[in-house]
Order: sequence, then structure tokens, then C-alpha cells
Amino acid sequence: MASVEMLESQIATLGEADFKKLAVWFHEFEKRFDAWDKQMANDAELGKLDILANRAREHRRAGRMTEI
Repeated sequence: MASVEMLESQIATLGEADFKKLAVWFHEFEKRFDAWDKQMANDAELGKLDILANRAREHRRAGRMTEI
């Protein structure tokens, strides 16, 4: 996997046209995360994640949680 520093170095060498292509690609790529965040917020609002939260609370009360 490429390191951030290596990517930064390579991006710095791009010409204007390639940099613009990269910027467009990254913008589209980033929108996927926005859609995921909105879906998670919507699911939480509708109570679709309540079962997970309740299970976590049960595990905490029972002392079955571990530090991560």
C-alpha cells in the first residue's frame, strides 16, 4: 500500500491536466462516503440501528466489553 507521503510526492509532479482529472476522480470518490454517512444517519433516525446499540449496552452491563 502506498504511503500518504509517497502519494503527496507523486501528486506534486502531476501536470495541470492530470491534476484536474485526479481532482474530479477524488471528488466522485469522496461522494461515496457522503452517501454512506447520510444512509447511516437515516438508518439511525429510523431506529434501524437500535438493536446494535441495545446489544452493546447489554454487553457493557454484563462486563463483556473489551478495550479496543
